[in-house]
Amino acid sequence: MTDLFNYAMPFIRYDVGDLAAPSGALCDCGRGLPLLSELVGRFADVLTTPGGAYVSVSALSTILTQVPGLDECQFVQKAVDRLLVRVVPRPSYTTESEIVFRQQLTELLGLQTRITFEYVDTLARTSSGKARLSVSEISSRS
Repeated sequence: MTDLFNYAMPFIRYDVGDLAAPSGALCDCGRGLPLLSELVGRFADVLTTPGGAYVSVSALSTILTQVPGLDECQFVQKAVDRLLVRVVPRPSYTTESEIVFRQQLTELLGLQTRITFEYVDTLARTSSGKARLSVSEISSRS
C-alpha cells in the first residue's frame, strides 16, 4: 500500500508482490477509480498448479490441522509441477500422517503435482523470526 497522505515524503513502491481482489465498485469520492475488495496476500504466498490455477497458502493452511503429528511445515514450489514440503514432525508423526498430508495436497494441487517430503529439525527463519509457510522458486511469468 502507498501512503500518499504523508506530504513530507510520500512512500511509493511499485513491485511489492502484493495480491488483491478488485471489488468492481467505484470510489465514493467521484474520481471513478476502481477499489479493492480485499488484500489476498503476497505472490510468494501463492502456489501455481500445472493447470494454471493459483492456490493461496491460506487454503493450504486449512489442511495442516488434519495432519496428525505435524509440528511445522513449509511449502517450497520448485516448479509448476513440483512441490517440496519441509516437515518438522512431532514424535506422533507417522507414515499414515504423510499419507494423509499427501492426499490433502493432491486434492488441492492436482495429480500432476509431484510432492516430495523432506524431514527437518527446524525451518529457516526470516530476520523477523518467522518461518515462511511458502516459498515460490518459480518466476511470476512461468
